[in-house]
Amino acid sequence: MIVETIEEWIELYNSNNLDVDLSGWQIQDTIGTVKTYTIPQNTKILAGVPAVSGSFLVFKRPETKIMLNNDEDGLNLLTPDKKIVDSVNFTSAPLNQSYNKTSKSWAWSTTLTPGAKNILAVAQNLSNAKNSVKSSNINPAAADISQILNTNQNNSTKSPWFLFFTVLATTLILAIVVLFIKFKFLKNNVGT
Repeated sequence: MIVETIEEWIELYNSNNLDVDLSGWQIQDTIGTVKTYTIPQNTKILAGVPAVSGSFLVFKRPETKIMLNNDEDGLNLLTPDKKIVDSVNFTSAPLNQSYNKTSKSWAWSTTLTPGAKNILAVAQNLSNAKNSVKSSNINPAAADISQILNTNQNNSTKSPWFLFFTVLATTLILAIVVLFIKFKFLKNNVGT
């Protein structure tokens, strides 16, 4: 989903390994003038494992008539019998960024990829964006590895000394092992 006045879209991704018929399912915003969009009959989303272009469905604002508020809003995904199977809420949406579901949470991205795999580029000015998410236990959308890598990189850069001493200890241990093997080899050759 992108939160911009003219080019908003809502994207669904099928992370299952079978096609899904979304006929009669609904997308509904949650704040302000609540709009509900019913997905047309014979709308299918292809299996997403591995991700292929047909495993993404993009619904643009002119089609859905759903206008998301940048200060606060949310979306529900409902089955034809009106059960909410997934939902998300956000506040303080940054302009020209998309809100992407990962395996663990939601993340803003400056790289917009409607109809394709999300690229979670580091979003700018996110310190002001406070987001709350509620999500059901439905199979999550495919995680973008960059989100995991960014988290791991942030943790390792907080303590460069830890990294330095880890590398130093590893080097010393390997040097001792090499010397042990070398002396063992020389001792065996001298004895013969």
